[in-house]
Amino acid sequence: MKIKKGVSLHKCKVFEYIGVDLYLIDDTLRKQSDNREELTLTSGTEGAHGHNSRHYIGMALDLRTRDLSKRSIEYVLKAINNIEGVVAIQESTHIHLQINSTEHF
Repeated sequence: MKIKKGVSLHKCKVFEYIGVDLYLIDDTLRKQSDNREELTLTSGTEGAHGHNSRHYIGMALDLRTRDLSKRSIEYVLKAINNIEGVVAIQESTHIHLQINSTEHF
């Protein structure tokens, strides 16, 4: 898994919670894709997001989709959505994932 330069995971609770899962998803993705597709983490707690974004409190991450096939995007969405307490949503340029509850922390 790549992490885009400038991405901050400082106090990023969602990465602490599912970081290992993301690496496992990435490993499977690279093994099953013909061109060795790889996840790229593009946003953590830094950057500009919506007013009430969960990024600001360390409860959301973004993953780039432009480097992934449609099949791989579907795999990633399904794999992340199978993690208890995590929601993954495909947006126009990325997959946004977040934890909606603080019960895990």
